[in-house]
Amino acid sequence: MKVGLLQFAPELGRKENNIKKANEILKKFDLKKSDLDILILPEMIFTGYTFKDKLEIQPLVEDENGDSVLWAKEISKLYNCFVQVGFPRKSKDGKLFNSVCIVDPNNLEVVLYDKHFLYSMDEVWAEEGSGFRSFEFDFFEFGKRIVALGICMDINPYKFESEFDKFEFSTFHVNFQTDYIFLSNAWVLKSLNNENDDFFIEEPLKPHFSTLEYWLIRLSPLIKSTKDTEKVIYCFISNRTGVEKKTIFCGSSCVFKFQSGKVSLMDSLNKTEENLLLVDIS
Repeated sequence: MKVGLLQFAPELGRKENNIKKANEILKKFDLKKSDLDILILPEMIFTGYTFKDKLEIQPLVEDENGDSVLWAKEISKLYNCFVQVGFPRKSKDGKLFNSVCIVDPNNLEVVLYDKHFLYSMDEVWAEEGSGFRSFEFDFFEFGKRIVALGICMDINPYKFESEFDKFEFSTFHVNFQTDYIFLSNAWVLKSLNNENDDFFIEEPLKPHFSTLEYWLIRLSPLIKSTKDTEKVIYCFISNRTGVEKKTIFCGSSCVFKFQSGKVSLMDSLNKTEENLLLVDIS
């Protein structure tokens, strides 16, 4: 099974340009239908992330027929693959959510998930999603798998207030026997103080290892769940890069494999590159 994680730096509020950038990166790989089974994009990747309130984000919110969902359907049909992309969503009753959609290539059906644990930047405009969720998808010759959809802050303690070792997200998906975890992230690293910030001059061609280590800590219940069993769990994290309003995002999109009570990093992108990470987990 071949999985693609698309990482780049979107321009805040410039949806058309960001969709164009995603298409340009994909075209460089000259992919055929047999080359990709799953494609995952970051959180709110076509709109950008750092909105100050509902008024600022309102022109960019979408419903289930918006630009992000339509793009995901087009790409799913083009490559015959599952496509997940994050976007700001307006529900039928007018509520706003930080959401992902995933398109099933078997029938182009769209499944939605709303971010359950909100980050401070979400709280100024978005409603809290109703809860964590898993879905069963049929991955063609690879068979059916239980898939967890998640968005960034979901893997953190609730509001950074609950017990650190409660591991709400990971524990939920251990209990539901999840096979794959699809995370769309806009992981905030820190605020930029000046243009010489060491994030950009210190090992720019490597992933942000402290972030990878933290993600693993938050997913650690998955390690124990595979001990003394034949179960294998994969976690795919698609994270954006770049800077918005002096907020730095750390890239480092990656694939983790949990097996026999151990974890391995299968591959990752670096902190700043705009690229497609392709990993074969067959």
